[in-house]
Amino acid sequence: MRRLRLIFILIFTVCSHSYLTAQMVFLDQGLQRTKEELATYRVQLKAQPNGSYFGQVLTSNNTPIMTGYFISWGESYLEDGTFTFFFPNGKTESLGQYDRGVRSGIWKRYLEDGTQKPDRFYPPEGAATLRKTLGIDKG
Repeated sequence: MRRLRLIFILIFTVCSHSYLTAQMVFLDQGLQRTKEELATYRVQLKAQPNGSYFGQVLTSNNTPIMTGYFISWGESYLEDGTFTFFFPNGKTESLGQYDRGVRSGIWKRYLEDGTQKPDRFYPPEGAATLRKTLGIDKG
């Protein structure tokens, strides 16, 4: 009985923490941060144990257009980890990795009917150069 009570307390604590760490970010048509009343999209962010955030970009009718992992960077968030982009019909448009805000590695790509397109490769050294250009990496 004592163990069951301890498990309940642990689950409640984790669920409460997850609820408290969920965040909402609003985006305009250009995917730039904006006020809720001007938003075309919204990003639901949920904190992960490793310090990153799992996010979903949703349209106003709750259709997902993108899911993936983000990291905090100043007052913004950078894509960092596995990402999936979706067509309006819900099928996968592309799937790949972001490295601190820049696409990196092999990206799987698809047509709207689900047929696979040729993969696209984003060299990691190109990502590093682009991050420096954008001011994400200092030095």
